[in-house]
Amino acid sequence: MTTLVVILLAIIFISAVVSAVMYARQQAAQHRAAKIKALLQRRQDYENAVALLLRIDDRADIAMVMTGALMEMQKELVSLGLADALQQLDTLKGQLTALEEGRIRPANERVMRSDGEMNAALEGLRTLGNKLLRLKLRGRLPAETYQQQLDHLEHLKLTVQVQSHEYHAEQLLQADKRREAIAHLRKARDIYKRSSLPVEVKNEAVRRLSDMMKAAESATNSGSSGANRQDDDEELDIV
Repeated sequence: MTTLVVILLAIIFISAVVSAVMYARQQAAQHRAAKIKALLQRRQDYENAVALLLRIDDRADIAMVMTGALMEMQKELVSLGLADALQQLDTLKGQLTALEEGRIRPANERVMRSDGEMNAALEGLRTLGNKLLRLKLRGRLPAETYQQQLDHLEHLKLTVQVQSHEYHAEQLLQADKRREAIAHLRKARDIYKRSSLPVEVKNEAVRRLSDMMKAAESATNSGSSGANRQDDDEELDIV
């Protein structure tokens, strides 16, 4: 009887150990899967940020910082054993080298063709500021560099809006849609007015846009033979 009890206790003990080991492995697998999923989501977010910079920026330094952050994520994915992670890390290394050597250069394309495109670009630039802040807080970005790059993102936000509105105003003027064109010029002027640019730069831009609006208004009034002028506060979305 004693032997039987011992055997039963041994079986129960072994079963408990096996169950504990299996549970630990299951938990580890779930933790690994969750970590990989989170890293892949973050990687996609940073890839979108780099793609935006390569489209609208005129310099490569922020794109290089974001690519460096991508490489750190990719190294974690390599350590977690994700398939093809090492190959993708090599691709990122090549991209960073190409940016550093000037073989990849941002396209400096500031004009957005629609409201949705503009809003997406502006939101992308805002989230880029948050990413730079996280890198600064982690000691990955010097405070002075962070401020310089943040100021540059603010400049990008302004120029994307202004150049887009001016582009659409020009297109509308060519189509003789002067009232709609004036609305875009007014939006561009108001953006300059609200900006933190130096007073001289701001005033020059405001005067230039005001002169363009007056010229368009004069043509509109002469062409409409006294038709009602558009209210100065009216705003139109980008077409």
